[in-house]
Amino acid sequence: MKKPIIGISCSFSPNGQIGVVSHLGAPSQEWQLLADDYIQAIEKAGGIPVILPVVENPETILPILGKLDGIIFTGGNDVSPLCYNEMPSSAVGEVSVKRDNVDLALIKSALENYQIPILGICRGCQMLNVALGGTLHQDLAKDDVTKNEHFLSSYPIENISQIANIETNSRLAKIFGSKSIGINSFHHQAVKDLGENLVVAAKADDGVIEAIEIQGERFIVGVQWHPEMMQRNKVNHSVFFESFIKECSLRND
Repeated sequence: MKKPIIGISCSFSPNGQIGVVSHLGAPSQEWQLLADDYIQAIEKAGGIPVILPVVENPETILPILGKLDGIIFTGGNDVSPLCYNEMPSSAVGEVSVKRDNVDLALIKSALENYQIPILGICRGCQMLNVALGGTLHQDLAKDDVTKNEHFLSSYPIENISQIANIETNSRLAKIFGSKSIGINSFHHQAVKDLGENLVVAAKADDGVIEAIEIQGERFIVGVQWHPEMMQRNKVNHSVFFESFIKECSLRND
């Protein structure tokens, strides 16, 4: 069986200080960025990771979908509320219109024109929901959704900081073989109104949606936490990527 080729979206930043601080570039440069955790998770699960750049014209990158066996939409900036026809509140953090445009174009084309598995992580989960016509809570605290903190940046990235309660008949339940799992948490936005054909796959104890999916044979899943950061944790999140890669492998038989 050939190893599946997995496209992984990345972040875009115009901040030239990234190059200055890291001694990798000049102050005038813009940057394409991706945490190594994503690469390691896919490689360890048996896939071939390929980084997908944030381009000026989304049409430039769309043909790559025909070469991929699966695609992951990663974490990063807040999603601009303009993407789901809302005006931004003061609680919205830094956004990247350039990245929003590319991610939306890739998700919509992957859903409509290809049968490859799709995995959204954190921002990627939110973008999957928005691409299908859903909305987001711009800020969980300001929207008075919960008093629990979901942006727990002080915790080690691989540590459990809350519990996700998994829906019984979901794909996640089959993958993890459990009604609940420990997860990490690094977000202040979350899914509000579900997009077309999406269902809730997991929720936190406070009711915040932690995972969504489209039911059926095709793997289309979004998770609000960061399983790629939890590969060294005793909670077996590696099984999640192994399941994803297995589904992607079926596409290139």
